[in-house]
Amino acid sequence: MRYGRLRLIALFFFLVLHTSLGQADENLVRYFEQLRQRSLHAIAIAEAMSRLSDPSILPTEQNELTIQLSRTLAEQAGNLPDDQRDASWIRARTLIEERLDQAPLNPRAMLLLRTQLASVWIAESTWMRAEREYHPYDEALLERAHSTAIAGIEILRPIEQMLVDPPVDMTGKKADTSGPTNHQMRLLLHQVRWELGVGYRNLAELASPDSADRAAHVASAEQYMKQLVGVADEPLQTRARILLATCARLAGRLDRATELIGLVIGTAEKTEAGPSDEMLAEQTRILLDQQRPIDAADLLVKVRSKRRRLTGELWFLRTRSLIALRDVTIEKKQEALSDELAEQIAAAIERCEQQVGGYWARRCHVLWADSKSAHQYGPELDALMQQARTDFTSGRFEEAVSKYSAAEKVAQSHGQTDLAMELGSTGASILLNGKKFDAAATEYFRLVQDYPSSPRSANFHLLGTYSLGRAYDAHRTLARRGSYTEALDRHLTDYPLDETANEVRFLKGQLEEQRLQSTAALPLYLQVAADHPRALEAMAGAARSYEAILRRMRERQLPSTEITKAAIETLSKYLEAGAPPAEEWSTTHADIALRFVSILLMEADASRTENSTPGSSPSHDAAHTSAKARRYEQARAWLNRVEQFTARNASRTDGHEAIATLKSRSVPFEILLLARDGNFFEAGKTLESSSLSPAEQLEIVAQLSSVTVAAPVDERPPLARLVIRAGQKLLTQADKFSEAQKEQLQQNLVNAYLITGQVSEALELARSLSEATSRHPEKQRQLAALLSESPATDGQKLAQQLWRRVETLNKPGTTEWMTARYEVLQCYVRLNQLDEGRKLLEITKVLYPELGGKDLKPQFDALEKSLSKGK
Repeated sequence: MRYGRLRLIALFFFLVLHTSLGQADENLVRYFEQLRQRSLHAIAIAEAMSRLSDPSILPTEQNELTIQLSRTLAEQAGNLPDDQRDASWIRARTLIEERLDQAPLNPRAMLLLRTQLASVWIAESTWMRAEREYHPYDEALLERAHSTAIAGIEILRPIEQMLVDPPVDMTGKKADTSGPTNHQMRLLLHQVRWELGVGYRNLAELASPDSADRAAHVASAEQYMKQLVGVADEPLQTRARILLATCARLAGRLDRATELIGLVIGTAEKTEAGPSDEMLAEQTRILLDQQRPIDAADLLVKVRSKRRRLTGELWFLRTRSLIALRDVTIEKKQEALSDELAEQIAAAIERCEQQVGGYWARRCHVLWADSKSAHQYGPELDALMQQARTDFTSGRFEEAVSKYSAAEKVAQSHGQTDLAMELGSTGASILLNGKKFDAAATEYFRLVQDYPSSPRSANFHLLGTYSLGRAYDAHRTLARRGSYTEALDRHLTDYPLDETANEVRFLKGQLEEQRLQSTAALPLYLQVAADHPRALEAMAGAARSYEAILRRMRERQLPSTEITKAAIETLSKYLEAGAPPAEEWSTTHADIALRFVSILLMEADASRTENSTPGSSPSHDAAHTSAKARRYEQARAWLNRVEQFTARNASRTDGHEAIATLKSRSVPFEILLLARDGNFFEAGKTLESSSLSPAEQLEIVAQLSSVTVAAPVDERPPLARLVIRAGQKLLTQADKFSEAQKEQLQQNLVNAYLITGQVSEALELARSLSEATSRHPEKQRQLAALLSESPATDGQKLAQQLWRRVETLNKPGTTEWMTARYEVLQCYVRLNQLDEGRKLLEITKVLYPELGGKDLKPQFDALEKSLSKGK
């Protein structure tokens, strides 16, 4: 389509607009060429953009400036960092494409602009082709270099055809080609042929050395270059001769290549300028292809003796020549000479860094690293390792893993056990980083089996275990949890004294905590060594576990003196001696301190409720009162430190959410301490503080509700009234909360109403909440458990109704179903409906004789005795 459009435009050009063509602004072109020759690309870009922004600019100047800006961007791209290069090429093309889409444009401008568009593609292809030299296994790079060359050639070929064979007018005669534009069109034709030759040269070099594709592309490139020799102006004609030598070299005609480059250099030596860098570079490449590294190295030594500085390409070729020489000395086992050449190579790369840096210095480093790698590992293994690295950096992770596996097998066959293990580990790490957790675990455990005596065996087993843990986190099935648990236990059995055991104890502690098995998690967290990187996280896990265990014991009214004592001793010792000063805390340290506050307050309550007995002596009561006061003072002191920490770090940008959470978690304890001092006004004022958002207040109400449940019975009502006071206010802003948040708020209010004896309010809200969550067994269970504590008959009836609903939402006979059935029967007892309860129990025993197994059957037996009392 574009080709046809171009033909039509060219027809108009020759028939109608021929006389409107003017001379190109040669001064403008020369100005930008000189800036580029001096590598002043930034100045050239700024100047072109400044002129293009002038609203009075003429169309012809706008076209030329656009071309010069595009040419500068394309040339600059090769010298930019990797993350900026592509953007520069894209911009160079986009400028031309946008100008081509603008109308009207005269036909000559169209041809010039499209030629520049093609030259950007060719420039990108040339850079990619050079990159391919030291990334020989990067198939994506090969494809991109090939496609960019084709893109440029497909634009250039129809242009070249039209310039050679202009369209004819309506009478069948060729349009008049005389006049002032003839020279311009000849120059454009030469430029187009040069770009075509470069494009085909790129394709030839990308093709396999002895392939038919290379031969065909070389022939095409030579065809275009021969059309420039003896015809084109300088320096293009000389560059065409150099490219002909390159084509001969690529075709394997090295004697012809030597002859051609010799003629070019001979001519240049007769001039004052002498041979150009481009000539010398091609001559060096020919010598290297002829396996003449000594001559290549000598050539560059002579060049360097005449010049203060070498170009990046010549430094690269000097490095390559020295490496080729070193390869010969290694083959001949000339170790002293090989070491001397290695020093020369390093010195050449260092000079390249100093004089040029950037792209060419990087190429020198890679070339030298590849050479050392090839000698160290051998050609086969080195090729596999390079392919694997290339696949990985290109994002082809599956291919990379496959190559690393193949390389591991080759290394094993060569007796390179350590290297084989490293290669296998690299493949496994790619799987792990790619979230292929099951496959990663399999590979790590295979490494444990294949290299059992390796000192890294424990680490491999740890990584395999960790991979299973990540797999379980992604899909929490019973089977995955079983595999993960088994791997954790196996590690502690096989490597109990290894450093990795600390990590595994931490991971198993996390798993047990996730399963709400705080009693099992606690000792695992406490066994993590104090100097281990996970020590702080482990202590935080221990603090969470202590708090969860004590809350559960409080709820079940179980004696907790010993565990409370252990918790306070462990956490106080850590905070006072093991942790840094409060000024240096992290959010994790503050979290531990806040949980310590919670435990201290629970212990203060327990010291009163567990140790105060009727008829005790005044001195005994005074001692317990003093102990309680001390715990309150300790709690206040640590709470103050947490609040000071959140105040100091309030403006932090990192960890802001964690700081905010700590702040909101602190408020319930502050309110609790105020309330227990009888300062309910200040407690309410703090709770309703205007500085707290509705979401923060909601979180505080939830935590205060939890604290209320754990408080002594006689101190619960005033705390519950605070929950009601704040909760009712939040209900008026319910539209700001999610459904889950609203349900949590309503449940907290139900509990507070029951504690304060506002049964009718509690039941009204509970009925509404029960209907809203009727399809959620866990939410029904939580609400039923609350109502089961109600002394009111209506409360027990609603609780029984909810427990029956929990039954219907669970599979009959399961633990969840049997637990709900037990609670239904308990409601019959509390409602004194013993006959109905006995009948239901008998039916349950017939259907499920085991009554839920060893965990539930004793409770059913005790319940049966309660039901039998009414007989």
